[in-house]
Amino acid sequence: MDQAPSSQLGQDVLSARMPSCACPPEPCDYAHLFEQIPEALAFQQLVFDANNQPCDYRFVHLNPAFARLLASSSERICQQTATQVYQVQQAPFLKAYAQVVQTQTPKQFEAWYAPQQKKLRISVLPWHQQGFITLMTDLGASPQPQAQTAYIERLVQQSPAFMYAFDTEGRLLFANPPLLDLLSTNKQPKDWLGCSREHFLEYTQAAQHWRNDLQVLALKRPLVFEEYFSTANAQTGKTFLSIKYPLFDNKGQVTGIAGISTDISERKAMETALAREVFRNKTLINTSRDGIVILDLEGKVVEANPSFAYMLGYSLAELSQMNAADWQYGADQSQVRAFIEGLRRNSRTFESQHKRKDGSTYAVEISANSVHWEGETLVYCICRDISERQEADERLRLAASVFTHAHEGILITDHQNRVIDVNPTFCEITGYSRNEILGRDPSFLKSGHQNPLFYRHMWQTLHEEGFWRGEIWNRRKNGEVYAELLTISVVYGSDQSINHYVGIFSDITQLKQHQQHLEQLAHYDALTDLPNRVLLADRLQRALAQTRRTQTQMAVCYMDLDGFKPVNDTYGHEAGDYLLVEVARRLKNHMRGSDTVARLGGDEFVLLLCDLEHLHDCEQALERLLAIISQPYLLHNGELAYVTASIGLTIFPDDDADADTLLRHADQAMYQAKQAGRNGYHLFDPEQDRKVHAHQEALNRIAQAIENYEFCLYYQPKVNMREGRVIGAEALVRWQDPQRGLVSPGEFLPLIEEHPLSVSLGEWILEEAIRQLHIWRQQGLQLTISINIAGRHLQQRGFCEHLARLLKCYPDVCPQQVELEIVETSALADIQYVSDVIDQCRKLGVTFALDDFGTGYSSLTYLKRLPADVLKIDQSFVRDMLKDPEDMAIIEGVIGLSRTFGRQVIAEGVESMEHGQHLIRLGCELGQGYGIAKPMPAQELPTWIANYAPEQGWLQPLNS
Repeated sequence: MDQAPSSQLGQDVLSARMPSCACPPEPCDYAHLFEQIPEALAFQQLVFDANNQPCDYRFVHLNPAFARLLASSSERICQQTATQVYQVQQAPFLKAYAQVVQTQTPKQFEAWYAPQQKKLRISVLPWHQQGFITLMTDLGASPQPQAQTAYIERLVQQSPAFMYAFDTEGRLLFANPPLLDLLSTNKQPKDWLGCSREHFLEYTQAAQHWRNDLQVLALKRPLVFEEYFSTANAQTGKTFLSIKYPLFDNKGQVTGIAGISTDISERKAMETALAREVFRNKTLINTSRDGIVILDLEGKVVEANPSFAYMLGYSLAELSQMNAADWQYGADQSQVRAFIEGLRRNSRTFESQHKRKDGSTYAVEISANSVHWEGETLVYCICRDISERQEADERLRLAASVFTHAHEGILITDHQNRVIDVNPTFCEITGYSRNEILGRDPSFLKSGHQNPLFYRHMWQTLHEEGFWRGEIWNRRKNGEVYAELLTISVVYGSDQSINHYVGIFSDITQLKQHQQHLEQLAHYDALTDLPNRVLLADRLQRALAQTRRTQTQMAVCYMDLDGFKPVNDTYGHEAGDYLLVEVARRLKNHMRGSDTVARLGGDEFVLLLCDLEHLHDCEQALERLLAIISQPYLLHNGELAYVTASIGLTIFPDDDADADTLLRHADQAMYQAKQAGRNGYHLFDPEQDRKVHAHQEALNRIAQAIENYEFCLYYQPKVNMREGRVIGAEALVRWQDPQRGLVSPGEFLPLIEEHPLSVSLGEWILEEAIRQLHIWRQQGLQLTISINIAGRHLQQRGFCEHLARLLKCYPDVCPQQVELEIVETSALADIQYVSDVIDQCRKLGVTFALDDFGTGYSSLTYLKRLPADVLKIDQSFVRDMLKDPEDMAIIEGVIGLSRTFGRQVIAEGVESMEHGQHLIRLGCELGQGYGIAKPMPAQELPTWIANYAPEQGWLQPLNS
């Protein structure tokens, strides 16, 4: 910013910042009118005490006539209180003045003014909420009526201000000569009397003047307006300041309105011009990107612009209460005052540090000079944040240092790719001196390792994206080829055209060699030089992608050597390593280039056979490899060693799984190949695997259901059909699945029959059934409950002890009410152990029943050895007994055995009256089935028992 006009700008901004009064327009704005009023006129404001009661009043403005009345001057009285001016304890006329302010109603009264020994007529008008206007007339010193009339006549005739009066209808009653002269055109002055404003003013002006008059008439008190006068014959109008007041008759009725208007056109024009100039300078200051602050000689803020506040992080309101020492880094108030004192003599431009609100600092350039305003010396400062400039300078210095001392080679060319500068490291790497490089195209460094297409892509990327990064092989001056990691950036000009190219590169030759060595270690087996597990994963992913693209097949083969361990143990690790190397060599020599053979470790290998058209192609390849591997190996000691291979394979995409899953499937198939006799291969079956996974998922879901208490027990009644009596119920498990609803046991019990989950579920069933017996006992219901026990559960160690603990937990449950049902086939698995468990449990008082009797392969000897109390005829025999003689014969045999061995017998699957009649006739009186009752929740069983009605046909069985 140009500093020359800063002093003038300082003056302007100080003028612009003069505070405007919060009250209505001040009388000082109407100085011309004020001076010409002969009556004593003063604007005053009430002063209130701590209780908000008026205790005094202050003179805000007064005209010379009022000052003469008090025998003083306006300067001495203005802003003084009445008690100070009149030098009394109680302000004169305070009560009357306060009443006018409180009621907002004009008041007039006469009073004796003791200090001047004068009688005064005092007119009081309300002036905003806490102020009033006082108009005083000296009655004691008033001239005689004739002299007074002449005095007033001269005042009216000679006043340059317009004086006029209108009636309440807006008709002109009186106008003094200056106004009549303005109105006179082709009429005599007296002809205007009685006319309304529309006859001598433009219509919109007349309407506005009339609206102003109506306000005075409505409020019945004086009002001040700015009004515009423009007569019909005038080229331009003028602005007048008008004070208008109502006229009253002897009865206090408003009869019209009078007014005095003073021409303020020139002053308005000057004010407008000044306002525009101040606004222009204020706008320049407020919109300046530089911070501007004005200080007094103590360093206190007089004015500041938004940019300065933004720089420091304060609001303008906060800054107005601050001192320069608050932000001047490292300076106190005394130092600030001393510095400002020096500026009174000389302007200065200097750099310093300012401290922001958050405590951070920034560099600033300050141009400061003194200005004088209303007799006060102030300091006007323009502050420019130069942090970015200093940072840019520092960056340039740093860049120059980096360019010279960087360990990377740096090359700068012009837009035509001619070298204009290189750093010392560039010369060290390439072997060329700076003078040998300048002006040349860097392409002479090419080694020929990259083809032209590589460079075309490089330049295309450079121009499209503005930079390129990659590895390039170049040639040193001595002919040696080296690798470099190069970054090229485009430097654009202000018009976005290319100005320069900057290349930065590092010599990575040793890094590439080391990387190649690490690559070998990381991706290849150190013994056989075959790809290891890491590289195999990459090869497998690539092979899968290629197989999808070509829509062919690929075999993933997992190979394990048969007989390797004996060779290794017999001849030592050296011989074992040699054999592995030889196996790897044979595999590589007899596989296609598109295939992969990898060693995972030990004697395990993976083969990837790609681009297969048919499974037959894979089988031929594997048979060939098996034959090659099985050939003898001549060890270093002259001994011959023999090994074979077992290979498991899976075919993609028939087995459409991910890479890890394919390897796992091939591994599973390899173990099946070993189990099949070794020296062969086995193909993985995805369908069988899916079944295994589905089974496992079902087991997981059942385990989760046990944890979530999703199982419940239903109870199916058992009755003595001949006697028509309920003898007990069988507890049957159900699964209340949140998604599937009630699941029957046939859908989940077979899945866990030989699984540990059968024990977990069985323990819950056993405890829940005994707990339910306890509940029924509390309700007065005596029943025997049959509980199914899985074979694995029965043979679980500690079964009897667990049962004893449960019975002990519910001491009111009689052990004889608990009947454990075991399936005949599970009892035969280990009949001696099962017999021992049954004996131990019977000692507790519980009874046993053999469920599904007749479906297994039991013998009379087994039946004799099993201490079961009840035999249950399987429902499959009962269901068809009436139409299948074989089923009838089996039932007769079971009933006969029960009599022979002294066992009770009960039939399952009783679905009709005929079933029951024939069973009773054969000697089986106990039964259960849907013909009696379906399984039901525990809470429904007591009601069913209470309402049970025996089948009459059973009470009178068929004759033999």
